[in-house]
Amino acid sequence: MEVDGPASPEAARSGPPGHPDILLDRDDSADDLDPAPRTDGAFVSVILPCLDEAGSVALVVRQVRDALAANGLDGEVVVADNGSVDGSADLARAAGARVIDVPVRGYGAALSAGIAAARGSICVMGDADATYPFELLPRLVEPIARGEADLVIGSRLGSARARTMPLLHRYVGTPTITWLVRRAGGPPGLVDSQSGFRAFRRDDLLGLNLRATGMEFASEMLIVAGRANWRVLEVETGYRERIGRSKLETGPDGFRHLTTILLLAPDLGATLPGAALAIVGAVLLAWALIDPSTVQTGSPSWLASFFGPALVVLGIQAMLVGLLLAAYSPIAPRRRRASPRALLGRYLVGGIWAVAAGIIIIGSLAFVRLIGAQAPIRGSQMQMIALVLVLAGGSAVATAAIAGILIESLRRYPPAAPTTATAAQPGVRPPAAAPVAGGSPGPDANDAASADQEAD
Repeated sequence: MEVDGPASPEAARSGPPGHPDILLDRDDSADDLDPAPRTDGAFVSVILPCLDEAGSVALVVRQVRDALAANGLDGEVVVADNGSVDGSADLARAAGARVIDVPVRGYGAALSAGIAAARGSICVMGDADATYPFELLPRLVEPIARGEADLVIGSRLGSARARTMPLLHRYVGTPTITWLVRRAGGPPGLVDSQSGFRAFRRDDLLGLNLRATGMEFASEMLIVAGRANWRVLEVETGYRERIGRSKLETGPDGFRHLTTILLLAPDLGATLPGAALAIVGAVLLAWALIDPSTVQTGSPSWLASFFGPALVVLGIQAMLVGLLLAAYSPIAPRRRRASPRALLGRYLVGGIWAVAAGIIIIGSLAFVRLIGAQAPIRGSQMQMIALVLVLAGGSAVATAAIAGILIESLRRYPPAAPTTATAAQPGVRPPAAAPVAGGSPGPDANDAASADQEAD
């Protein structure tokens, strides 16, 4: 595509009719950019997912074209139209974009289709609602072109304001999802996991085989890229007030993000809730143990004495399951795996010690009663502690035993490999194992067997 010359700075910074000043809040550091970015002649495709953005899409297309031309970049603007009914596609086409129709609804579906249709070796994804400063395009493109990074993210949080990003998203939603993404295998130093302003090489991104079709596409990309050891760089780009209505649905989209993260890191669905249950249970148990004389049927202390041990045991059991999932799940990141034999050994030994300690405490109390001596002042507390030790230790022993049996059965009798390949269908991606660190598929039963042999 031939890129027209840039518009004047005043035109580039003015908004559409009715929004003349909406884009004036630009990052002044853009003026310090190298006027001739070193991109080694790479062709750049800027992908804009679009759903009913008639008020802004033409403006954004012109901004991107101006940024490409001003920085001497060869490129194109690809608008992935997701079923707009307000004429957005025609406006984008008239402004100079190449428009593709994406019948599958969703942010991720539109981006995936746009990236697949891109002609450039480097892709930049953004939004068609004028929230991203495309004059900062070189900040994202240059590290990719020079081979300094595999993924560059334009961070929004440094200059986000209440009028550009809701406070709930700024201080709760984005930090929480970002923390979960890091825990699930995403880049360790990640700050803004939900920025949609990113640059990468087209073929590398397609090689990740991303599946998400909604807003959760942003989290899936980071987790899978992190496990593939991508070099991820964040640069501050800022964020602007959007033009038009936001398509983000806080509740449903947040739930889809959480679901995607837990599907990619199933251990988090057990480990984190288990730790929370165990902590709450320990607090309740301590409350009940401080002064057992106040424990009367139906009282808060009585409830604490009942729920405390139960929550501690359930929490420990959930954490044990989570640790096993982290060690054996084929889609868990390798860097978080323990040696299978060593992990089961720790479960077994720790569980046996806990059960033994509980039995010793109960036996001591029974012996005191048998010889007719005075019962310990805190005998009831000791009984509670013994109960928790026996139940938690028994759970650990049972978990280790069952897991050991299942893993040994898989080692001896591995499932047969499929004999027929799934025929490729137009527009349908063949099923594939989710990538782990290094970009390789997760281990099968034979991998578990080899891990056992290494531990020996």
